[in-house]
Amino acid sequence: MLTVEREVLAEHKSAEYVRLVGWLSAIAGTVAAGKTAEILGKDVICRMASVFQTYLHLGFLHICTPRAADHLTFLLALCAPYVLADWRRVLALVTSFTVGHSLTLALATLGLVAFKPAIIEALIPVTIMVTALVNLRGAGRVPRLRAPVLAAAPNLLALGFGLIHGLGFSNYLRALLGPDSRPIQELFAFNVGVELGQVLVVTVMLLLGAVLLRGFRVARRDWLLTTSGAALGIATVLLLQQLWP
Repeated sequence: MLTVEREVLAEHKSAEYVRLVGWLSAIAGTVAAGKTAEILGKDVICRMASVFQTYLHLGFLHICTPRAADHLTFLLALCAPYVLADWRRVLALVTSFTVGHSLTLALATLGLVAFKPAIIEALIPVTIMVTALVNLRGAGRVPRLRAPVLAAAPNLLALGFGLIHGLGFSNYLRALLGPDSRPIQELFAFNVGVELGQVLVVTVMLLLGAVLLRGFRVARRDWLLTTSGAALGIATVLLLQQLWP
């Protein structure tokens, strides 16, 4: 996956070179006409839009791929207790996670915090396991329909775990950007892409759950036990792979 995304960046940089040559030629031909400021302004806007789109695409691809097994499994465990009618709660949950990982992703990518990658890679499966175990413990309980959407305990849990996942994302993003990069726009675009990817993934999960729960009359408790159990099993395998590679 990283190779594919490096190719996307390479194509982006080649396009930037062509655009730069054209930009300089345009300036040379129109300085006398007093249009330099207009050209500069338009080109800066185009270049910013191009960079934003590139990293937006990379952030989206980082989530919407089978190789993001750890993150997809976490989303599965995170959304397992909810049904399609709870989409507002799911959106608040996913956004809480995004806020957490965006914070540590920015701090780590900008070199403001240091950590051992091996520890973070081991902690990520642990976050999945804890989320799945919380789901299993609460299986069969009647959901609190009047519980707050924003100020909810699951959102705080997602926010905290997002801090850990953000450190894992930083390794990936710094590998793309290089160790000396300090990109603000790229960070923002990448995080937006990650959020869009997550929303797409959880939407598919909720729709699949709706089909099974309503169309095939699967019990909600059975759905929760199955998805959380699957997430727990996958996370256990991921953890063992990290501890004994």
